[in-house]
Amino acid sequence: DGGDYREAADLLRAVLGKDRATKNILDSQGYALMRLGESQESIGLFESSLKRYGPDSWDYFNLGHLYQKSGNFPLAIASYREARRLSPQDPEIVHNLGFSLYLSGDYDSALEPFKTAVRLRAGWGLAHFNLAMTYWHLGQYAPALTHARIAEERGMPGAARVVQILSASLVPAQPRTRTVYRKR
Repeated sequence: DGGDYREAADLLRAVLGKDRATKNILDSQGYALMRLGESQESIGLFESSLKRYGPDSWDYFNLGHLYQKSGNFPLAIASYREARRLSPQDPEIVHNLGFSLYLSGDYDSALEPFKTAVRLRAGWGLAHFNLAMTYWHLGQYAPALTHARIAEERGMPGAARVVQILSASLVPAQPRTRTVYRKR
């Protein structure tokens, strides 16, 4: 509820004004403002937290989200990469790195993070769906169909349509014959 975040943001601003900002206060304030859609102020708080208290995967993850939301994919990718370096086994961080790469049009680079996210959380429909779409953009239709089917089984919206389109375009291999004419 936006009202809850507004109240928390106002309370935390009062604490920040007294320069008693602990890491928890900076991060909480940044998150509350992010939820309220106040991206620039939220970015400033997460960056301030990183400067004051050092590297933190959660701060980088939130920065990645904010930069991605604003369309700044190079900064989103850099933030998610740093978050992944700090927490390499977090499937959401890895997935979001892949998604930023995907949105930036770097499909080749998006494959590895999506594959890793699927490995880290095998039944995650969203990761399978995004992996399917990445394979599709790369023209690799068979693996795209495989992951789209898993996404469909997991109830991902739009996955059934992707399965339908890919199934229609992938015709089983037909045996081909070739006639060879030889001179007598």
